[in-house]
Amino acid sequence: MKKTKMIVEKLNKVFSVVRKIRLRTIIALIVLLSFNSYAWFIYASKVSTGMSAHVSSWNVTFKAGNEVITTQVVFDINDLYPGMPTQTKTLTAYNYGEMRAILSYKINSIRILNTTYIPGNGTTQEQIMTSISNTWPFVLTFTIDNTNLNQANGSADFVISFSWPFESGNDARDTQVGEMAYTYNQNNPSIPDVHIELEVQAVQNNNTP
Repeated sequence: MKKTKMIVEKLNKVFSVVRKIRLRTIIALIVLLSFNSYAWFIYASKVSTGMSAHVSSWNVTFKAGNEVITTQVVFDINDLYPGMPTQTKTLTAYNYGEMRAILSYKINSIRILNTTYIPGNGTTQEQIMTSISNTWPFVLTFTIDNTNLNQANGSADFVISFSWPFESGNDARDTQVGEMAYTYNQNNPSIPDVHIELEVQAVQNNNTP
């Protein structure tokens, strides 16, 4: 009888220890999952709210004559800071017509904080891009992977890319622009830090067989 009682007591102690271990394990798992979920939420929010952009498709169709097809593109960035994830927007053009097409782009305006760049009056798109590259710590590019669209399912991607490397090579400029971005956000909480407007154009290519 005493042996049975001792065995029962030992089993109860073992079960008690096991229950404590399980409880600690469950609490640890809950805490760990909570931290992971919170970190993921913050990262996802930062990325999703930092830019207004999406992947678009564009059906280019030519029936007759030298028609020009134009698509307006707007690219906004809400949060500027060194080391921010590279922001991109892609416009895919498909040529379903019977003639080849030439793809190009035209900058209408680029605003970075309180500075606006508009081509015209002797200022070219190339000069604007050079000025932005020399003035700001950002890397802004517009690229077309194929300017000559073949007829019947020819395609090309127009890509806007914007990044601010964590170390651009000029710490003083990074600090200055970071302070400017902070002040701009405080004074203009509902306005994007960067606003780009441009046109992507396709024109029928009558000279290419």
